[in-house]
Amino acid sequence: MFTVNENFENFSNLNNNNNNNVTNQRTNANNSSIIETNSIRPGIYNSKNFFNKILDSNHGKSKKKFCISLIVILVLIVILITLVIVIIVIFSSKNNSSTSSIKTTTSSTSKDPLITNIISTNNNSIPFFTPSNSACSYGYIVPYCDECGLAFVNPNVKIVGGKEAEANSWPSLVSIKFNYKFYVTIQNNVYEFKQSSSCGGTLINRKTVLTAGHCFLTEVTYSYDGRTYFYTVVPNELYPTFESMYTVYIGLHSTSDTSGVVISEISKFLRYPYYDEFNTLNDISIITLAKEVEFTNKIQPSCLPDSSIQNYPTKSNIDSWAVGWGALYENGPISPKLQNVRLTIYNSSMCSLVGEGSRKNWNTQICAGEYLGGKDTCQGDSGGPLFVKDYVNGVLKYILVGITSYGNGCGNYRYPGIYTKVSAYLSWIKQNME
Repeated sequence: MFTVNENFENFSNLNNNNNNNVTNQRTNANNSSIIETNSIRPGIYNSKNFFNKILDSNHGKSKKKFCISLIVILVLIVILITLVIVIIVIFSSKNNSSTSSIKTTTSSTSKDPLITNIISTNNNSIPFFTPSNSACSYGYIVPYCDECGLAFVNPNVKIVGGKEAEANSWPSLVSIKFNYKFYVTIQNNVYEFKQSSSCGGTLINRKTVLTAGHCFLTEVTYSYDGRTYFYTVVPNELYPTFESMYTVYIGLHSTSDTSGVVISEISKFLRYPYYDEFNTLNDISIITLAKEVEFTNKIQPSCLPDSSIQNYPTKSNIDSWAVGWGALYENGPISPKLQNVRLTIYNSSMCSLVGEGSRKNWNTQICAGEYLGGKDTCQGDSGGPLFVKDYVNGVLKYILVGITSYGNGCGNYRYPGIYTKVSAYLSWIKQNME
């Protein structure tokens, strides 16, 4: 994949007819209610004098009985008020106790306060949460507020050159396979042709994968009688939809061993609406998987950049890591095992020669590679991730900052690669995550 002198299949560059020899896409929170009684103003009401006057009067026994009845009524009223106050105090105490218990349970179970409910959990799988209607805090992924950037195997990131990755050390990596069969009538004869290719991608929640825009193929080639022809990709009887042409492999390390790998169909392949095929700008797509995947020690979502930081990464001359199954050298064979390489993110001026003649936008693109040559991504790495290491809620994690887009050859002197800047598309990504 990554170094000159090291080795996914060589993808046809179908979208750059004017630059065939120059640029290649790397396709492949207790309130107490205080009840106050009004103070009795002196001279207005004095019960003792009142009753003495009544008893000394000429009204007789009937008035005395009246006074006794009045006293009894007042006593009963006092008792009733006392009972009401006691009931209110008891109810309030129980309610506060119940509320306190609920808060304790929630905080001890979930890592994020926006997680609304736990459906099921066991010791062998990741807890399953109901979707939150509000956005998850940074470091957690919608819609279930799953923690991002977890890894159970340390990557061999100290390796300077390209090298086989430690198995399952990049658990957000996926491989996207395109397979297409079509028929062409030539001189009254019907011929069958097949086309296949591969791209990388990055899992960002249970159903969403990010990849390159050019990984959505609109044309393929076929050869007949020594000549190469272009064929427009359209659904047919074998592939009723564009999505049926793609398969996603999740948790893969070796292309020859799919044991334990989740093989998923896709329900939607959404390319950025302003993708510029000629200049390879806005080179980003979102794939929606047909079913949600279960997170394991081999499968985890990547962290996206913090949306509060503009134009991330904000620095140049920093380390980054590219990962994929691409060719190990220019025009070389596919790498059968996942590779990783450390690259440098440069100032845009270092990529002035790359894709010469093509328009660039450094608000949406990243220049990364090895200016002196020898380290790079290559054919088959298209759509794969470019990571940087940074803090997420106080923990160092790998953050997806780039998507492998294109370059001039592989690992050539003065020719780093071009990557799509993920931070520029966060709003669009979040709007289309499922």
